[in-house]
Amino acid sequence: MAQTLIICSTCKFSSVSAFNEKGETGGELLANMVEAERDKRQMELTIVRHACLWSCKQSCAIQLQDENRTGYHAGGFTPDQPTASAIIDWAAAHQRTANGEVPFAEWPDAMKGHFIARLPAIKKEK
Repeated sequence: MAQTLIICSTCKFSSVSAFNEKGETGGELLANMVEAERDKRQMELTIVRHACLWSCKQSCAIQLQDENRTGYHAGGFTPDQPTASAIIDWAAAHQRTANGEVPFAEWPDAMKGHFIARLPAIKKEK
């Protein structure tokens, strides 16, 4: 089953600034941290950076898509290491399910309150 995590690369750094002092967006920083966490855990997860997921009022935003399981769109994240770890924890919990529905008790605390939409599985035609 192919699981893909899309991270908005253009999400603002904060509610008042698009960029940090180094000129990086919050989305870029979050993507870097999520990729590093995935690599550290040697996890099978495709990460795609995408310019603008149209969740600007809830940046930083991510979207988890899957060929066979329910996916999710989430936002309002802070671009920091605890958030990156929680996103990877949640993606791993999602991978362990048959249908993509992770029981609430297994949601990392940093994911709670951030979900925007559930997305149907991306079924490939044969």
